[in-house]
Amino acid sequence: MAALPYRHGRPLSKGRFKAQLEDFKVTEVLGYKPPVGQQQEHLWLELQKQGQNTTWVAGQLARHFRRPGADVSYAGMKDRQGITQQWFSVRLGAAELAAKLSIPGVTLMSYQPAAKKLQRGALQGNRFEIRLRDVDDPNLLQKRFVALCADGVPNYFGSQRFGHGAANLLLAERWRQGQYRPRNRAEKGFLISALRAWLFNLQAAEAVDKQLVADGFLLGAMRFDPPAELATLLTQYQAQSDWLVKQGCKMQKRPLQLALEAPQLLWQGSDALLSFSLPAGSYATAVLRELVLV
Repeated sequence: MAALPYRHGRPLSKGRFKAQLEDFKVTEVLGYKPPVGQQQEHLWLELQKQGQNTTWVAGQLARHFRRPGADVSYAGMKDRQGITQQWFSVRLGAAELAAKLSIPGVTLMSYQPAAKKLQRGALQGNRFEIRLRDVDDPNLLQKRFVALCADGVPNYFGSQRFGHGAANLLLAERWRQGQYRPRNRAEKGFLISALRAWLFNLQAAEAVDKQLVADGFLLGAMRFDPPAELATLLTQYQAQSDWLVKQGCKMQKRPLQLALEAPQLLWQGSDALLSFSLPAGSYATAVLRELVLV
């Protein structure tokens, strides 16, 4: 990630990020209500979690409602290090058990029966509230924030997509070369996602250098014609692209540039209080990377 270009050059101001759990708050925005129908066999739950990851909470819900893990679903993964609010669904989850829910670090906000399960990726976006502590140059950060609000930021996948020390990306390349075999279907998904994300980040970096505003691509079976400005780059990684096709991936469009929705910056002494919304699949860390050194 350190080698990827910045929209306005490398930031110069410094601050502390995620010094405390409450410094990073995320609220999931579905953009729709739980669907109703004659057969309300799913229970949707809106939960706030602190210091817990999404998959662990899903497992705890399965245990509480005495359902198999496959009956618990969620729209998107949320960070462990922070206070995050998101929706889950439980097939055949008994409503009377919802009021008795007790999971460490988890608060039940609301629940209601629904006709369908919550689908992965079925959300509009996320609202972020972030505290950057001890900013050393508030004026410089303020100017930088105004510029990013006007010009947008590269829509990079965050480093968490690649695993600790980019382990998932490295294993994906070893797998492609026949030097590694994933342990299960879930690991296959993580490794493929890491490789596609890295190839997209290279496109987003190219867009910064060439000031492109066209869409980039998550590579797979060709469904669209890439812009001519990206053709040379994509040709360099034809082997990876062909391998992704063999894994059943289909090409998907993804914006190369990211606009901040309803952005706001307030100050409490030397602490910057940021808030903004991003569409589903985009990373707040991509914004922070452009704004300040943490």
